Amino acid sequence: DLDGNGKTIKNFTVSGGEQVGFIKGLVGDVHDLKIEGATVTTTAKKAGILVGQASTGDNIYTYIYRCSVKGTVRCETSGETELSLGGLVGQQCFGEIHECATDVTIEVAGPANAHYIGGVVGSFGKKGLIITDCISRGNLTASEATAYMFGGILGCAQNEQNQIVNCISLATITCSDMAGGIVAELNHNSDGGSDRSDIEDKTSLVKGCIAWNDAINAAGTKYGSGAIIGLGGAGQFENCYRKAALGFTDSPNTTAGAAAAVASYNGKAAAADASASAVAKDLKWDETIWDLSGSVPALKWLK
Repeated sequence: DLDGNGKTIKNFTVSGGEQVGFIKGLVGDVHDLKIEGATVTTTAKKAGILVGQASTGDNIYTYIYRCSVKGTVRCETSGETELSLGGLVGQQCFGEIHECATDVTIEVAGPANAHYIGGVVGSFGKKGLIITDCISRGNLTASEATAYMFGGILGCAQNEQNQIVNCISLATITCSDMAGGIVAELNHNSDGGSDRSDIEDKTSLVKGCIAWNDAINAAGTKYGSGAIIGLGGAGQFENCYRKAALGFTDSPNTTAGAAAAVASYNGKAAAADASASAVAKDLKWDETIWDLSGSVPALKWLK
């Protein structure tokens, strides 16, 4: 258990190959820690400002809560296309993340077809993960022209039992294809492909999330993009909203066990004059966790 005790770690730099971050590999819990001015550079995969890889196996459960990070994560070149770059955590195999905040620049300069980039977590592993009450800001950017699958909160979730609840992203996302304001791809199919017809219902839940992104720029048409989820399975997606200026077409709520996968999920457009906090109030976000007095929700522990 790493108890940050409310302290702030400033201006650290770390670089390397696989599993790069303040903590390379996490088996345990981290909480009440702030990091500012960090620079994390990888030449391989699994990199995040706080943790490179959390939970190294399906039976190791990790908790990360009340942590915030500010800084830069950059992949300069790599022989691996499945990068798993996240503002907070590169990859988390099994566990929970609560009340965390990121304000990051994530830049992918290579290789071709690089993917799995998330404002909070790059990718979930096979067992499943829960993310609740988190907020992301910053820029997720691909200078490598073919990089894809960028999500404001999460890049990619594999297989089963994933939950993203009451999260908001204000990040600007720029990639070639398959961008999501909250999640790029949910319920990645087990054979590693991205054919929508092969993505099954894995009991995943995305609920009460708000895509308040400054922009979602993904011109590709192979898979498409979504305001909430770029490419979805057939899980339960409900009561999510997006900033009206983002565009997109409203998507109906879905229920777990639906017969067919959905191409993308855009939630519902908020009123043009609505604030993100007003939307959060309508969604009945927990005001013991969130300060909703401003135009954008803020985590109370950070104020």
